[in-house]
Amino acid sequence: MESKEITLRNSQILNIVPALEALSGKDIPITIAFLIAKTLKTFDEELTTINEQRNKLINKYAEKDEEGNNVVTTSTGKVPNMTSTVLRDPEKYQDEVGNLLDMSQTLVVYPIKASKLGEINMKPAHILVLVETGVLEDG
Repeated sequence: MESKEITLRNSQILNIVPALEALSGKDIPITIAFLIAKTLKTFDEELTTINEQRNKLINKYAEKDEEGNNVVTTSTGKVPNMTSTVLRDPEKYQDEVGNLLDMSQTLVVYPIKASKLGEINMKPAHILVLVETGVLEDG
């Protein structure tokens, strides 16, 4: 069980977690499931930090009501009943979120050999993100 360090942007971390979760739900050998669980734990910690910072930015740029609470709207369009926060300065918010997502992190992962997975079905997008980030390797 060899580990390696990889450097990823926060935006990549957001994409890799669903791919790892999908892979962890497959019928795979326990040794591979263990490596996935260890890797997923590492990414979950980073994801928590990213989301905490993103929430701080939402609170920073949110319009506030008389009581100091964030103003939210409810969608009636394509995704009914979806709520979103009304932002005072959406452009500044997007700039700061972009900066957050462009930041890089060096993480320890446990690469998975594709040949050890057996025959499983996964979305191509999930496979691609796992390969691009070095979590899934040939062999």
